[in-house]
Amino acid sequence: MSVASGTTLVAQPLNITGQRVPELWATVGVTLNRDSASATFQVFLRTPQARCLGAGAGFRSALANVEVVVRSLSMSNSGTGPPAVCPLPYTTTDVEVVAFDDAGTQLLDARFPATCHFIAP
Repeated sequence: MSVASGTTLVAQPLNITGQRVPELWATVGVTLNRDSASATFQVFLRTPQARCLGAGAGFRSALANVEVVVRSLSMSNSGTGPPAVCPLPYTTTDVEVVAFDDAGTQLLDARFPATCHFIAP
């Protein structure tokens, strides 16, 4: 689901303490500063203090200085580890994209402004 900045969404319960917004995903264009045969991408919706919802965006090869379009799976938070579950209601201010290479070295941590409001069902 593509939503406009400022949209209000309902965060559904997941497990006992988690949250999910199954219809929400993110598509972001990013550029790495070095080649990677198999970068792992993750996307988070966050407040200034914490990552609230996240999703894997898969493995991609990427060439230095060439834009890669990354699309996440649906956004959720299991409540069993990072990111922290943000108490409802909350407003996220950014989409954060991180990438790691096969050795676990961080290749990217970028934030893009995106405001969404999340409320309880």
